Amino acid sequence: MNNRTEPDLLYIVVSKLDILSGNIQPTIDALNSLTSSPANALRWHERVAVVFDGYNDTQWEIFEIAEARDFVFQLDERFPFWLYFLSKARFELQSIMLCFLPPFLTREAKARIFPEKLKTLMEERWLPAMTFMAEFSGLTEAEFEKMTESVFEYIEME
Repeated sequence: MNNRTEPDLLYIVVSKLDILSGNIQPTIDALNSLTSSPANALRWHERVAVVFDGYNDTQWEIFEIAEARDFVFQLDERFPFWLYFLSKARFELQSIMLCFLPPFLTREAKARIFPEKLKTLMEERWLPAMTFMAEFSGLTEAEFEKMTESVFEYIEME
């Protein structure tokens, strides 16, 4: 039984209006609050969900919408810590990850292009950011290894 009084997940809701206007500030403010201290970073480790509101009635996935992709690119410029904070039990990380991969590809093209682009994104940006945040928050080596394994398991599921 879970006796914690804090929520299991922190939901950061991105509005369609913010996406269409390119206003990343409310989302960045919420994301940056996660890194305000080592204790806060540890508290929200793998317990954040970023959800995009206002796109429920569209036929497109969030990563197929140009404005949403641009919005995520801008967020990532200032907050590359997705692997550390986002839950691996949900689909938000997948949506953000797919924003960095070309949309509308055939299955064959995806199989050829996605691994290379994802490898570059992970090695050059997201894994170093995850490592930095793990050190900042004081994760143990065992906790870091477990998180790293969960990241690669999550990616393999995609």
